[in-house]
Amino acid sequence: MTEEEKEESKIRGLEFNYRDWNLGGKLIFYSTLLAIFSMILPWIEGDGDTLGYQQGATVFLALYIYPFIVLTMDKHFKTPLGYVNGILAVIIPSYFLYYMAEEMAANLLEAAGIGILLFIITGILLFIGIHTYERYDRLGIDEKSRSCPECESDMKYVEDLDKWYCEECDEVR
Repeated sequence: MTEEEKEESKIRGLEFNYRDWNLGGKLIFYSTLLAIFSMILPWIEGDGDTLGYQQGATVFLALYIYPFIVLTMDKHFKTPLGYVNGILAVIIPSYFLYYMAEEMAANLLEAAGIGILLFIITGILLFIGIHTYERYDRLGIDEKSRSCPECESDMKYVEDLDKWYCEECDEVR
């Protein structure tokens, strides 16, 4: 990636600092990917297996947007909105499954497809990821030091800017 591409990705806020993410960040990332993948799997078993996107379940992916944006923009959760998203990512598809099972006059496990079960599990992982990401943030573990992606020296967190500063490169990242 050239310097110009790096700068452009920073401007758009799409730079992924995967190696700097703690366990919570990685759980948020992977749970989002798995939630998207669950849309092409069967959500409801029965007469004809119905895929998640055919059920209109893609709207549930909106619950993953805020945590994913916070993560990829290297920000901190400032409100309980992240927790609400994690809780709703478990409750809403669970209710959806209950409603569909009742409509089909089947028990929950007979009606449940692998896609909806995967989505509920990713909701649990999302909540755990948000809690872990938030917990490390509150304890200040991430704010003590971080390596510069250019020169590998320790950077310092500048709270006023909500960014990292590298003394060696004399740049805010």
